[in-house]
Parts: sequence; C-alpha cells; structure tokens
Amino acid sequence: MERYAWVLFFGLIGGVCLIGFVYFFIKDTSTKKDQQRNYRFLIPDIFLFLLSMINIVFVIYLYFDIQKQLIFFK
Repeated sequence: MERYAWVLFFGLIGGVCLIGFVYFFIKDTSTKKDQQRNYRFLIPDIFLFLLSMINIVFVIYLYFDIQKQLIFFK
C-alpha cells in the first residue's frame, strides 16, 4: 500500500479540486444571472478545473508507472 500513497494523495487533491470547481462554478453562474458581470470572475473556477485535470492525469501516469516498475523488478 505504501507504493500507492502518492497515487492516493494526488487522487484526493484532484477529487477535491473537481468538487470545488463544480460547486463554485454552479454558484458563480447562478449569480451571473442575477448580476450583469463579465466572465472574468470565472478564472478561479477554470483554474480549479485545470488543476483537477492535471492531478487526475498525473494519477493515471503514476499508476501505470508503478505497474511497469513492479513488472520490471519481479
């Protein structure tokens, strides 16, 4: 289980960022209907989405890299 600690760590960060993106994006777009604002306020939401996608891609890469090392060292 020790090998997969980084996979779990980055997976949790990616999941939290994705949940934060969905929550704040829904909240911000509903306030957009009430107020006439430009779309500049969505930049933090887009940053959370990109951060979550980068973490999820990194988790997939780490998982396959660990699997390749396990096969190599058997």
